[in-house]
Amino acid sequence: MRDVPEFGGLEELTPLNEIEDPSRSQLKREAEAMQKLGERLIKLDAAKLSKINMPEELEEAILLARKINANGGIRRQRQLIGKIIRKIGADQIIYDLAKLDAGHFDNVREQHTLENWITALQNNDNTVFDQIKEFMPTMDLQLIRQLLRNSQKELAQNKPPKSKRALFRYLRECYQWKDNENQTT
Repeated sequence: MRDVPEFGGLEELTPLNEIEDPSRSQLKREAEAMQKLGERLIKLDAAKLSKINMPEELEEAILLARKINANGGIRRQRQLIGKIIRKIGADQIIYDLAKLDAGHFDNVREQHTLENWITALQNNDNTVFDQIKEFMPTMDLQLIRQLLRNSQKELAQNKPPKSKRALFRYLRECYQWKDNENQTT
């Protein structure tokens, strides 16, 4: 008789009947989540879509989905996109979408800051001038004062806020220049 070598540690292995597969409902929920992620990708414009790292197969499916008008066809295409995302894994796509969202929130925050500065300047709050000088020392304060005076005149005469928009554009350019300078240093 042959000696069978001892194979220690069998009691530590999990029997096959105790390994739990995900339920059918769980698989459906995951498939639905991937389809929703695909819908979000379909709705992105071309510039934002190009910033997302994805295989060519998925990109082609998304571009095709934008062209489909039939309700049943778009449903099947969404399912295909969800299947492709499940196959490749959604982690990188979710990460890239989060980066896009963060960029959007930065732009909104920047816009609110600039609007608050302009409102305070129109209310003759001189402390804002000090904040602006401290934040962006190289900007043209004379131009800001001129645009501010013109915007106050336009407001008093019920004219369109041409100077206020010009002031906003100038402050935004300086703000973005300052941000780019901070990122390179």
